[in-house]
Amino acid sequence: QSKGEIEPIKIKSTSISSLIEAFEAQKEKEDYVALKERILEWDGDDEKKKVLLVAQDLSLNSSIIALKYLSEELVNNGNLVAVLASSGGSQVKSFEAIGVPVIVYDNLYQDDFIKAEAPKFDIIVLNSAATVSLASKLSEYKNAVYWWVHDLNSGYDLSEMRRELSKIPQNVRILCDSEEAHKQLLSCNSNCRAEIMRYSVPDKKKALRQLPACKLVSKGRKTVFSVVGQHGYRQILEAIEALSKKDIKKSSFVFVCEENDTAIVESIDNLSRMYPGSLSYVFCPTHDAMFSLYKQCDCVID
Repeated sequence: QSKGEIEPIKIKSTSISSLIEAFEAQKEKEDYVALKERILEWDGDDEKKKVLLVAQDLSLNSSIIALKYLSEELVNNGNLVAVLASSGGSQVKSFEAIGVPVIVYDNLYQDDFIKAEAPKFDIIVLNSAATVSLASKLSEYKNAVYWWVHDLNSGYDLSEMRRELSKIPQNVRILCDSEEAHKQLLSCNSNCRAEIMRYSVPDKKKALRQLPACKLVSKGRKTVFSVVGQHGYRQILEAIEALSKKDIKKSSFVFVCEENDTAIVESIDNLSRMYPGSLSYVFCPTHDAMFSLYKQCDCVID
């Protein structure tokens, strides 16, 4: 074994408790398990399917919201669901809120943790284009494994994507959440065998009256509400700067971002000094509270 090489994980059992033991043996300082007690309760429950949802990180973005919808549907249909990600983020708490354990494991892409622990699950879903390199680690996996693709135009290296697509094993079923994502995937590899699986959006209309109020701007100002997460905020700020001063002053642009997104916050602060009262931001409100924010807006930019 060469210096710096990570030792492969050896499987001693197909129990979930042994997965946690393996995690504890390999984890780094920042790694953790949220709702550990909940996932340890899975042992002995052989009637329900165990599902592992895999993400690169759990920050606020559309692919993670889609993954949360999927996890809710799986839980409501009697499955045992856990999330595995290489880094955490603001949405860890949203999974905890629906009783879904979260494993944050920094070396997810570097070692064979997922390959070793895969047999303990009946279904594995790799979420978003960012997880494509994990597909090749599951070539020997005997149960159902899916790679769920969303938007390939969100900062991914398409040349790298083409290389990874050629490595995807035959046992991995490729799903796209829209015709556009399917088109993008085929542009990278025309021989790619992919299907379309849309994600369902829960109907929250009946619950709108019970949602907490979250006042964004003073009455009478037009609001443009922008949900940017990690992507697109620079282009939106550039578009705002291209507007006339008159249009900017009679508008209110509200950004939703994470508290640790310092680059976004600093950029908004810089531009807001030129146009006081026209730009602001809120830090990741709860998912339900987002509907309250939507109701106050004339336009939503996602």
